[in-house]
Amino acid sequence: MKRRVSCLLISFLLLISSTSCAKKTNVKETEAESVPGCVEAAEEILDSLITCDSKNLKMLGGFNDKHAETVDMMAQTPEIRKVIKKTYYEIDEDSVIEKESKATVDVDVKVPDYSSIVSEMDIAPERFYSDFYDAVNKQNKKEYKTIVLELNFKIEDEEYVLTNADEVVVRFYTPVSDAMQEYLDRVPDDYGKKDNGMFTFSNLKKVDLSVDRFLTVLNKTDSVAANKAYDGNLDDSAPYTLYKVASSDHVLYLYVEFATVDECKENSETMSSAAKSGGPFYHYESDWGCSLFQYEDMSMLVYYSDKAQIMLTSTDGSEEGKQLINGFIEELTGSDYVVDPPKTAGKLSIQDFKAKMSNEGYNILNSTELRDNVIEQVYAGTSDSSIIISFEVYKDTESANKFFDEWNASLASGKRDGKVDELVTESNKITARLEETYTVLIVYEDVVITALGQPDSDENIALVDKAMASLGF
Repeated sequence: MKRRVSCLLISFLLLISSTSCAKKTNVKETEAESVPGCVEAAEEILDSLITCDSKNLKMLGGFNDKHAETVDMMAQTPEIRKVIKKTYYEIDEDSVIEKESKATVDVDVKVPDYSSIVSEMDIAPERFYSDFYDAVNKQNKKEYKTIVLELNFKIEDEEYVLTNADEVVVRFYTPVSDAMQEYLDRVPDDYGKKDNGMFTFSNLKKVDLSVDRFLTVLNKTDSVAANKAYDGNLDDSAPYTLYKVASSDHVLYLYVEFATVDECKENSETMSSAAKSGGPFYHYESDWGCSLFQYEDMSMLVYYSDKAQIMLTSTDGSEEGKQLINGFIEELTGSDYVVDPPKTAGKLSIQDFKAKMSNEGYNILNSTELRDNVIEQVYAGTSDSSIIISFEVYKDTESANKFFDEWNASLASGKRDGKVDELVTESNKITARLEETYTVLIVYEDVVITALGQPDSDENIALVDKAMASLGF
């Protein structure tokens, strides 16, 4: 059942909210009795929340894309959208305080007594949404509960900007969310479980994640969502350093980068634990950071690697949503990326190097003998050894830079074997022609990359330069 996960996603989105552009309303002078602007702004906000009109909400002062995503998530099930529309409100105009650059107004929001409804419903999750709506529709408005919302505005250049949008959105939708949770808590853990094997791939593995890779995969598998992807606005308290959202008619895509590996792991495991406790029909969990869930009307993927997390959720129960999740994960893990997490702190990991060199047509060979202070090394090369490129990971940046400086000094002094015909030294790059060998050496943090072209023909020089360019140098 999707309720537990939906609430986590709502909280997740609200962590990253911030004030956005405002909607203009007419401001008259200072006394509240003669100023309808505050009331009019409140009416527009409540009407948008009740009708789940995310587009209009984004146009109102104080709301942003994150709030709109929350509204869209609550409204993805038609029955829940109808339930929310049963809400009505009364604005307490006597509560209006509008002075100088600030305004407040209290709103009594009338909502069905969801708790009493779900407590009397039969345990039949497969019929929950229809049964829930039918029961709400029959309830007399005299039984409705009241939520008092205080809307706080700042007034700038005749514009009302809501300053407590997070609180308003959460409190408005909490009653229906809590009721769904109450119902879920009544459902036995083993109710309706079966293995319907919705996920079709078999070669699931761990890959390095980046926002570029996320968008590339998304563009290949769901271009509609990719065209609507946007960056989240992070507040100072959020543990995320990057947040990107995309959605289509069937799937919500989230990509997040955390400040630390531990924070990413903790968040991902929390999401997976909550999803698992909801009693999925199908569940798969790897030992390295991937969880897959299938419910009656929801499919979900939580996938993390290092500091990055991807979360895909299809909440409309459609076959299209299931296939989009399948397609995304197969595209994400189907390329030549390795299973193990990266072992370097440099610009490139060994996994990146192997993948890029393989794509260039080079053979890959791990090294069994390491230089001093080198903790890992791998080679890429042609079958005739005319091009050899090594990737060395040093124990720290200082050791890598020391090797670079020593190698450069030995070339400049002529102490290396062979005559140096040409030597160009930059801050982190050495280019040299040593008799019959063309050499490029680059240091980046704790990584040293050395490329050799033998002999130093125009063809080999071009191949070395092309290989280095593919690595970003």
